[in-house]
Amino acid sequence: MTFQKGNPGRPKGSKNKKLELLRSNDEKLQEKVLDMAMNGDATALRIIADRLWPRLRPEASPVKIDAKSDDVAEQARKSIDAALGGEITVDVLKDLLTAMYAHGRLIELTELEERLRLLEQRGELPPWEAEPPTKLPIRGKKQRSKADETKF
Repeated sequence: MTFQKGNPGRPKGSKNKKLELLRSNDEKLQEKVLDMAMNGDATALRIIADRLWPRLRPEASPVKIDAKSDDVAEQARKSIDAALGGEITVDVLKDLLTAMYAHGRLIELTELEERLRLLEQRGELPPWEAEPPTKLPIRGKKQRSKADETKF
């Protein structure tokens, strides 16, 4: 964070005044929220309920899928089959496919690094550093000759 010249910002160790005010009145605020909740205030009730009973989050049990293949596509297919068969939930399938995608990308990057290393060992340039061809063919268009230009 940058400050204007001569303005060093808030001194180190200084306290946030709003937080200090809240902390100094902690017990009074708790009593007030409790009193409001007891009088039927829905927001105060929600505040207290969230502190007493945190919301439950789905928790998946461990999954074992017979996908020992090194082929990521095969592993994904078996995972999808397991979800279709009711062995795993869709949420678990989503997490598995995300992990498999990341794993596939890592394999791809590792293979690309190895190919680049082999090219460099041979003294060859990678395709993006090689000289481009001098004349590129035009796809889908007929190239005109001098005779075609005189027809206009």
